[in-house]
Amino acid sequence: MKKILLGGTAAFGLLFSVAAMSQEVTSSEYTTPTEAAAEPASTAAKLTIGGSTTFHMSLFQQDANTAGGDAQGNAPSGVFPSGKGQGYNFSLDDSFLDFTFAGKTDTGLDYKGRINFTGQTGSSIAENNYSTRSRVRQNYVELGFGGAVIQGGNLWGTDTTSINDGSAVMGGDGGFGSNWSSRFNEPFTQFGSTGNMIYGAYLGGGSQTATKVTVMTPTVMGFHAAASFTPNTAHSGDIYQNNAANPLGNQSSFSNGQSPAVNAVTPTAYFDQNHQAYSLAFSEQFGDLNVSLTGATIMSTQTKSSVPSAAPYEDTKGYMVGGVLSAYGLNLGVGYYDNKKTGVLSAEAALGKDGGKVFDAAIGWSYGPCSLAAGYLNGERNITDGKKATATIYSLTADMRIADGLTIYGDLNYADMKDDGITDTTDGTSRSQNKGTVFLLGTRVTF
Repeated sequence: MKKILLGGTAAFGLLFSVAAMSQEVTSSEYTTPTEAAAEPASTAAKLTIGGSTTFHMSLFQQDANTAGGDAQGNAPSGVFPSGKGQGYNFSLDDSFLDFTFAGKTDTGLDYKGRINFTGQTGSSIAENNYSTRSRVRQNYVELGFGGAVIQGGNLWGTDTTSINDGSAVMGGDGGFGSNWSSRFNEPFTQFGSTGNMIYGAYLGGGSQTATKVTVMTPTVMGFHAAASFTPNTAHSGDIYQNNAANPLGNQSSFSNGQSPAVNAVTPTAYFDQNHQAYSLAFSEQFGDLNVSLTGATIMSTQTKSSVPSAAPYEDTKGYMVGGVLSAYGLNLGVGYYDNKKTGVLSAEAALGKDGGKVFDAAIGWSYGPCSLAAGYLNGERNITDGKKATATIYSLTADMRIADGLTIYGDLNYADMKDDGITDTTDGTSRSQNKGTVFLLGTRVTF
């Protein structure tokens, strides 16, 4: 590995040397042999490698121990699927590896290239739990000048990166935004979960890491704006679109009768065309008080089903507002999300179903290497005929930094979910409500 990096560095050095000589020879300004060449103002481009890996154990108890079926939540009628009922688990979640190549030209232009890999291991087919495993998650280039930045490639949009709310205060594995939900069963029917629950602090219908362009303004009087444009949220990198094997270019595990599933990647029932995200943030220090506020909105010109000739969806639309106040080691964060009718079939929207609303709040305290936080999240969605799906989560997190790059953390979450659309409450066939507790104890190494 070291030889490869050194060889790459030498190659880049040769490239810049040739470019510098070319500039000197072709310059319109004459230089005599006795004049010393001007020292370039550019910064040599450098490759840096960083990342993080985690390991934790989970202990969990819940009322409904059977649900789901396969990784997509499917089970034949009358069959009792196994679900999440073992009560404990070992896992590695959210690990990543970053390769960043950055430098600066003699005109003051900052440039960067970054490739971000996930750290999950295992098969990359959709049927193996997290539909995709070890892969490139982000891959983009970035140019910056005078505080303005433009990014292009596969990366998270401003609707994700600009968010300031209660989840920004939580420590541990993330509290109500952590991996606890992968140990907890949503309300379910004999065919799996209904998908009606909203229990995360994020905007529905986000572009994820689909190929996009993001533009960020310089910060002026504490204000900073950004916009992300994604032509097609199903398109990522060089995945082909509109060909015979993948007619919609969809990034979906819906097989439409084909086996294996088309493009078995991230399961999405729908995708957006001309997806836009806008954000406005304010951050300023007032004595000992730091104020960070954020507003963001997303929209699309057309939302399409990932299955050809399927029923139409409502167009993606939603917004969020939130902020964090910090002083004397204390942090208070709140957030509110309204997903309008994002992700809802038009026929169901006519009957009153919506994309759901979320409120979250958290308070945290840190002193030296230790930090504690407590958080609350409530998600609610109208289904039809006045029925609702609700999720309430209470979280506690604790962190202790043992050394630079080494942290031990704990994450305790209690969840109560109910889906009024489910009437039968017999375990193994249907369950309209589930309550339970998930505890995670882990260690994180960052480098």
